[in-house]
Amino acid sequence: MATTPIGAANAAARLQSMPEDELLARVLWGEARGEGAAGMCAVAAVVMTRVAYPRWWGRDLRSVLLQRAQFSCLLPGDPNLPKLLGVGVTDPAYRLALSIARQAIAGTLADETGGADHYLVTAIQGRTKWARGRVPTTVIGRHSFFRLEGPAPKPKGKAVAIVGATGAATVGGAATLADLSQQFGDVAVLCAQLRGLLALLPGGALGLAIAAMLVIVVGVLAYRRWVASQEAA
Repeated sequence: MATTPIGAANAAARLQSMPEDELLARVLWGEARGEGAAGMCAVAAVVMTRVAYPRWWGRDLRSVLLQRAQFSCLLPGDPNLPKLLGVGVTDPAYRLALSIARQAIAGTLADETGGADHYLVTAIQGRTKWARGRVPTTVIGRHSFFRLEGPAPKPKGKAVAIVGATGAATVGGAATLADLSQQFGDVAVLCAQLRGLLALLPGGALGLAIAAMLVIVVGVLAYRRWVASQEAA
């Protein structure tokens, strides 16, 4: 079936004006309608990983989806572009894509990609510079998925317990006290540096004021590093 040519400006305007669930659904349909539910769910997971960890690829759902040259179905001249702009709810694959998009936005869609933030057609991996030689996190259908910049996926559950005389522990995925020490090692270094700085301060009100400022700054840095360690766990 022939498709009606559409101008790049008109296509961009239509995409910008779409509700987010519709925009995501059309991208899923354009990228992976031939892959069924598993393929569209995997593409949706990559999109939501990018949304969760903003980089050059965008800072929210719409900017991630419309980032230049990231999704081939949205490229000017791609034959999928007029098709995805014209598809509607009479198409079963689009209805499925819309359901998956709404689950992804609601945060109820499982990520089966291993935290991937990129994907491509497996057949062209050897001809694609950024993917050449990389090991995919998984392969779903005809797509290979990769984690290039995002953090490692978090464990599905976080146990918090201290057990037995041996001191074995699990906190946010750490299995032993040695693992805990590694998680909090940066915080300990900061505290040691703080003690050294405090020893150099002058006495009196000025020294107290500087000390208070240093404690606040180091506290903020320690908290940020602890949060980063939890996100990477």
